[in-house]
Amino acid sequence: MQTLFASRTTDFFQGMPFLRKIEDDDAIFYDAVDTKTPVDQVAIEQLTHFHEQYLRDNMSILDLMSGPDSYLPENLKSLEVTGLGLKEQDLPANAPLNHSVIHDLNQNPELPFQDQLFDVVTCAFSVEYMTQPIAVFQQVSRILKPGGVFLVSFSDSRINLNLFILNPFGDWFAIMMIHLLLPMHFPARCL
Repeated sequence: MQTLFASRTTDFFQGMPFLRKIEDDDAIFYDAVDTKTPVDQVAIEQLTHFHEQYLRDNMSILDLMSGPDSYLPENLKSLEVTGLGLKEQDLPANAPLNHSVIHDLNQNPELPFQDQLFDVVTCAFSVEYMTQPIAVFQQVSRILKPGGVFLVSFSDSRINLNLFILNPFGDWFAIMMIHLLLPMHFPARCL
């Protein structure tokens, strides 16, 4: 995907785009906040339907940055689902998980799994919180089986012009989305 301005290059890595305003340990931050679903029921249904198009019975799935909510279709059988998340108390609420792994990707982007283990890796509504997304994506490529897919979804709640104006190097995801989305012409309703 490119911006529509031929005279402007797209450089998402200029400056220090992966730094955050607060660089404290994620585990301390997330222990202090209640986990809540970041989107409404319509978005959950749409994401579940999207996943339905790529998931099949008997697949091995990694739910990356997993929390208490599942966005996997309930009609699939014999799935082997591993959740990798940060809050140990949240993962038992995620019913499809067969296994859970506590791991802070911002501290260590290396995924603790063998090569070519998963058919599918999902990352729902959390990619924007990664501080080392390139390293994590490289790891996802390593752990996916040949022909495997990486399904990433995000909410537009983090795409905020005020955030961009006030802190241009504090939120890589908002910057990337603003550079990509603002120059584009959208239909009347975007999902």
